[in-house]
Amino acid sequence: MDGICKLADFQTVEEFWQYWNHIPLPSKFFTRQQKFVDRDVEAFSIFRSGIEPKWEDEKNSAGGEFYFRDSIELSMLDKYWEETVLALIGETLDPDTNQLCGVRVVDKTRNNRGKVNPSFRLELWFANNDEDMKKEIKSRFENTLETACGGSGIPTIEYRAHSF
Repeated sequence: MDGICKLADFQTVEEFWQYWNHIPLPSKFFTRQQKFVDRDVEAFSIFRSGIEPKWEDEKNSAGGEFYFRDSIELSMLDKYWEETVLALIGETLDPDTNQLCGVRVVDKTRNNRGKVNPSFRLELWFANNDEDMKKEIKSRFENTLETACGGSGIPTIEYRAHSF
């Protein structure tokens, strides 16, 4: 938990917007390599109450994530992030209202094997690996990304289980 710092909790749409309006977009924050207090920030996460953004959390350990990792235009990263967060909050991504755990955007630029272009990973975490549930979540995630980019093509979505 040393690398994770909880900033806020919210219960209502109004509370969400109060926080959201003060959180910088990933393109603005990560490209300036800003710090929070005394630490580098490598990711933003929004998770359901009581779930920590780590594989070891019991709500995440039997599940997995859909993600893409790519060097994309920063404006597209912001659109993908915002559309995914809003779909998560609005419960249009979750086929069961109990499956999705959270969403993260991770700055992978520093570990980009010498490439100059910024690289990011957008992750959608879920609670179990039921095949039908995974197909539905992936389809909804792809639709969300399509909405964000206006139908101009989305990055390749990959899957990773949280248990080995």
